[in-house]
Amino acid sequence: MKTFIKFAIWIPVILMAAVIFGFSTQSGLKSSGLSRRVAALVIDCSESMGIAAVDELQREQYIECLQVPIRKGAHMTEYAVLFTLVFIALTVDRVVIKLRYCMSFAMTFFFACTDEIHQLYVPGRSGSIADVFIDSCGCFIAMALIFIVLKHIRKNSLHKTD
Repeated sequence: MKTFIKFAIWIPVILMAAVIFGFSTQSGLKSSGLSRRVAALVIDCSESMGIAAVDELQREQYIECLQVPIRKGAHMTEYAVLFTLVFIALTVDRVVIKLRYCMSFAMTFFFACTDEIHQLYVPGRSGSIADVFIDSCGCFIAMALIFIVLKHIRKNSLHKTD
């Protein structure tokens, strides 16, 4: 049973990597269309909540302006989630905490690099060192949040034992 659990904890990591790979397999046109739909949804929600009122010309300009931040934010989010899942899996595998941070980052960074290489072969896509940097920013954000949460948990558990 222990062996199964040690294997099973890596299933979410594999699934997240497959999701990222799936998004990277989309052609440039399909990927742009997805970020365009998300940008339009953001504008629609803003209008329905009374945050913004835009005419059709402004709407198109806002959609164009929002697409890149949405796409890059998605990159960061995907890799923050991947980092977190790897970190959890390494925790279950009882990897020493300092090594856990390094290994989690190294694994997600390596995957980001291979993902950008993969995109070189997808029509309408390109591999980008800048995207690896953005993916790494997502990893660092997840790392910082995990560090803060674990520090808070340790601090609170020390106070409870007093």
